[in-house]
Amino acid sequence: MNTIFKHSLLASLALAGATATQAQLLTDSFSYSDGNITTVSGGNWVAYGPDTATKFQVSNGAAIINQGDITTGKVDVSRAIGGTFSTTGNTVAYVGFDATWSALPTNTAGSYFAVFSNSTTSTSSLFGRIGADIDGAAAGKFRITVANANWSIANSMEFQQDLSLNTTYHVVVRYDLIAKQTTLWVNPASSASTSVTATDAVGTQADLTAFDLREGVSGATGAPGVIAIDNLAIGTSFSQVSPVPEPGAYAAIFAGGLATFALLRRRAGSAK
Repeated sequence: MNTIFKHSLLASLALAGATATQAQLLTDSFSYSDGNITTVSGGNWVAYGPDTATKFQVSNGAAIINQGDITTGKVDVSRAIGGTFSTTGNTVAYVGFDATWSALPTNTAGSYFAVFSNSTTSTSSLFGRIGADIDGAAAGKFRITVANANWSIANSMEFQQDLSLNTTYHVVVRYDLIAKQTTLWVNPASSASTSVTATDAVGTQADLTAFDLREGVSGATGAPGVIAIDNLAIGTSFSQVSPVPEPGAYAAIFAGGLATFALLRRRAGSAK
């Protein structure tokens, strides 16, 4: 490879990488010591709900949603996302994370375990609910589901793929504040990969300023299972929350390399 082109391409790759991450609002690899997440995160995560002192742990570099039963009175933890999504500003919120289930959701309905919110201290306005259930799944399997604002087995939309325990999946969710719709991808190669979009009705749209992880049940009938959450990212585009660059990003990188190469060649020629 021509040395000038090689260097210009490497520079373009570095620039594209910086561009892809510069608008991320939040990342968390949960690389804390083991213990209560509100303590070991230095207060980044705030707990609310019953029994905030003992519930919701970090273990081996992951946040553990320990809801493999239908015990009520567990806890939510919330973290400010470092910006605001609104109907007049950033109108589309993306979140991506790795999730590994070690116990199945309980009952057919399951429940939600993660959600955007407008506050770190209450559950008054929750949007883009992400959950898991076993409805329609083969024995020993489960499915990831989403709902826009109101969780129930009727409202939630399943990603139509049976998933396995002790396997890590990359989950990407988009919440559009204008359309009031939640879209879900599982292990996507790009935003063109298979997805599902929830259709339940949303009332008044509040701004989104926080992201919550939840240990809780739905109607005392279902829970989402035991889940390890890692590599959380929140941003304004698909590429900011997914480890696989969009095809367009590759094209932009290559085009940038060619343009830089042409400019450097012209400069080198004029200097002779």
